[in-house]
Amino acid sequence: MSELELKFQVPASALPGVRRALGAGKVQRLHLQARYFDTADGLLASRQLALRLRQEGTDWVQTLKGSTGHLAEREEHAVALGGSGRGGPVLDVQRHRDSAVGQALLRLLQAQPEAALQQVYATDVWRTHRVLSRGGARIELALDEGRVVAGDAEHALCELEFELKSGPPAALFELAQAWCARHGLWLDSVSKAQRGLLLARGLAHAEPVKAEAPAIGRKTGAAHTLALIVNSALAQVLPNASEVAAGSPAPEHVHQLRIGLRRLRTALRELPALRVPAGFDWPATDAQALEAAFAALGAARDDQAVAAAITARLQAAGAPWPQWPAAEAAPAAPADTVRSAAFQHALIGLLAFTHRALSQPDDSDAPQALFGERLQHLHRQVTKAAKRFDTLPVAEQHRVRKRLKRLRYLAEFVAPLYRRTDTERYLRALRPAQDALGQHNDEAVAEAAYRRVAPDEPRAWFAVGWLQAQQAASARQCTKALGQVAKAKPFWRPGRKKPKAG
Repeated sequence: MSELELKFQVPASALPGVRRALGAGKVQRLHLQARYFDTADGLLASRQLALRLRQEGTDWVQTLKGSTGHLAEREEHAVALGGSGRGGPVLDVQRHRDSAVGQALLRLLQAQPEAALQQVYATDVWRTHRVLSRGGARIELALDEGRVVAGDAEHALCELEFELKSGPPAALFELAQAWCARHGLWLDSVSKAQRGLLLARGLAHAEPVKAEAPAIGRKTGAAHTLALIVNSALAQVLPNASEVAAGSPAPEHVHQLRIGLRRLRTALRELPALRVPAGFDWPATDAQALEAAFAALGAARDDQAVAAAITARLQAAGAPWPQWPAAEAAPAAPADTVRSAAFQHALIGLLAFTHRALSQPDDSDAPQALFGERLQHLHRQVTKAAKRFDTLPVAEQHRVRKRLKRLRYLAEFVAPLYRRTDTERYLRALRPAQDALGQHNDEAVAEAAYRRVAPDEPRAWFAVGWLQAQQAASARQCTKALGQVAKAKPFWRPGRKKPKAG
């Protein structure tokens, strides 16, 4: 059985309001104590499986959860064990043998017979829950307050879960959007199981998540292709956004979140060419929210990564005033950007779209030819600038860089449709140009920052002049690297090589 569920973090300031809103109807309160099992090296977690024994009041339930492929949906198999003697029941994985997720677990353990399951962490939670009706659906809201415990370490929990019990899924997403706007909640894709495993390993935050190719094939219709590509981008955005919202200080979480957002925006910009029959109703306000978040996170990146790299180079060059100029207005904290109601509304809307599209049959034509048209158009735009990049105005150079990024992400999206050697060869040809244009752009950003403060801090003029000289050199390097892109053999051209079967 699958469960459709969204989980949100509840800020301390919003907790009283959430409790009041939840208590406006008939609520139940239940004490939940769970033990989670995995191997010492986290074998189950690496396969997105979570196995637990949980005492719910006086009864015990053994539950196994696994991925369905959609970010808001999990496969769940639960076995009621009734009451138990002192110490609770003994774990038995055979209880799940008649379920698909149980078969996956048994195959995994049989393939690695040396892997021994053990209790890795536990949760102790008081759950206040209520079922309400909205839009023809029954939705359970559950407020969990308690802790995750691993050895001597513990992590406080304060989460609100929305689970669809029956009726149209759209109602679940709409209700979640309304509660987010009202109470300042934010999506958290890190499950209790994942949080417990991190705690057991002594980690406050998960590793940054990088992009992975969407699960599309040659016969995948246009509607499912678009949904799978958006789902792939969300699979990078959501876990990184969760860690940023939780206060991760790691610049790499912000960096990977921005990459995920750029991939997402590329998909939403380039893929209407797929002409999905059912259409995709993407509100302008949500598009603006993604753009605003991307810009705000970019300003934060400039204040971190760009500042560190440029000031180090200026110090090495003997600059009399190498420190990074303070911004006219301090950039928004990345956590605040991610937690904003507008950004959360956009993410929930995209989850709703992908779930709706992938839950329906898709008899539309495969969009491979349309992909080729878009790739060829972007390739032509980028290579047109190859011979004269160093003579272009700064604004036009920046547009070339953005087109190159869209070309790369679109090529990565469709890579599963073609031979790996062909796509990898083409993508390798793009990387030197991406690196060169990225450095050139950082130097332009830095020059503008130092030029802004130079009238009040004359020593900054050294940095302005030095960065101008660096840009002249890096522009020539960009021209050379773009020349390699122009020579790259497009993998999508008809008649070159047949795509692999999907």
